[in-house]
Amino acid sequence: MRTRTTDFFVSASITSACNFTLHVKEGTTGIANSFKNSPITLTIRPAATVARETDVKDDYEGTVRIFTFETLDEYGNPTGEESKLRFYLDDDKDGAQPIEAGNTINIDTARTFSGKGTLHVLFEGEEINNGEIISYTGLDTTIIVLIIVFVTIVSLVAR
Repeated sequence: MRTRTTDFFVSASITSACNFTLHVKEGTTGIANSFKNSPITLTIRPAATVARETDVKDDYEGTVRIFTFETLDEYGNPTGEESKLRFYLDDDKDGAQPIEAGNTINIDTARTFSGKGTLHVLFEGEEINNGEIISYTGLDTTIIVLIIVFVTIVSLVAR
């Protein structure tokens, strides 16, 4: 009796993380016989989280700017590693804090004086973007300077 050995190879590029079912059949003439152990369940897990792929969504609620984060792999699959994200404002990198539950940061944009700031978010020490610019609302510093100059002039003239 002659034993016939046949090897089968499958090459695929799967970029979506989920469970797949692979059905293996033989025959191309309308009669398709399933191979033993077919179908086969394939579980594809996300690749490693990539900082530059982390998704940042922002919204406003009154004077509060809300940032929501989702860590993703290089193919856009969620990795669920938001607990590894840290953030800091402006140049305070040493004061980086973890992002709390819900994967959101709420920043009140109402301040005494208007101006701009930058929100930096890190994944394992690598910045996920070049910073999100935050515009703070409040008194314009130019007006404050003009008021001080005016008061100074009036007080000098009144002497």
